[in-house]
Amino acid sequence: MNQNRVRPFTVAAGMLFLAGGYAQVTTPANIPSGVNTDFVGWDNSVAEPLEVRHDGNFPIDFFTDARFRMLLNPSITYGTLGSFTNIPADGFALITPNTSFLSAVKGPFSRVHLAEGTGAMHSP
Repeated sequence: MNQNRVRPFTVAAGMLFLAGGYAQVTTPANIPSGVNTDFVGWDNSVAEPLEVRHDGNFPIDFFTDARFRMLLNPSITYGTLGSFTNIPADGFALITPNTSFLSAVKGPFSRVHLAEGTGAMHSP
């Protein structure tokens, strides 16, 4: 009788073990040219460029260890920056250990802006 209870669990565990897994993709047909399946991941054998991409006009925020690290501006023009007006800041990048810099200014004001940040930070 005990064997009749164990058998379904053994079969279910075996089916889960043998089932194919799929990587998470957020776009349908994530297919670089020449590959006929959904493709996630680049290594030295792939002859396609890696794209970190957002087709909307929104910033891209980068995080590591659940902490903010970098912001890449969308197409944006700052109305005023000090005594300057209408400053194009398309694609400007901010690299900083936290978001404290963003609380005082609109965002990065050079192509690559390094800001030390303040407050709670940790050393690498």
